[in-house]
Amino acid sequence: MTMLWTPVLAQEQQDNSQLTKKEQRKLAKQQKREAEELYEQQMALVTKKMVEGSAFVLEANMLFDKYGASVNVNSNVNFISIANGKGVMQLSFNNVAVGLNGIGGVTLDGKVNNYTFKENKNGGYSVRFSLFGSGGNYDVSMSVMPGGQATATIRGNWSRELKYQGNLVPVDQSRVYKGFSMFGGN
Repeated sequence: MTMLWTPVLAQEQQDNSQLTKKEQRKLAKQQKREAEELYEQQMALVTKKMVEGSAFVLEANMLFDKYGASVNVNSNVNFISIANGKGVMQLSFNNVAVGLNGIGGVTLDGKVNNYTFKENKNGGYSVRFSLFGSGGNYDVSMSVMPGGQATATIRGNWSRELKYQGNLVPVDQSRVYKGFSMFGGN
């Protein structure tokens, strides 16, 4: 197969060398744009599969409180994960050595109920589900862009809300570290 591509690549390089510098820049820009469009299409398909299959990890790199105050966080330990009807929400802050989960925060395990999603006009999704566990009941509303960028708003047994912002990742590709669950279920 390599032998078949070698003449094609050589011809393409020869053709490019005959172009002016301006034409070469224009061609490079067009090729970059086409590669970006292809990547976006592939990400949209992956995102669709994750949302429709209700199996993903939202790896959060930023958290917001109900007033909009934000803090940058480590996406390896701040996440929402759902798969096979079960979910995990974990919150962990940098530079905090002790927490209920052993890594400076809280980890809650539970059962996912009432999972629904709706595709938006822009190709993104609105996702809703509830997470029921011994640590409480939580309603999660997510806004997911076609490329996998997502924001999740969590409301629980208290009057506050918390927002996770980050990227959706397939469960088998996620690199999150789960701490000890607050109320068992590990």
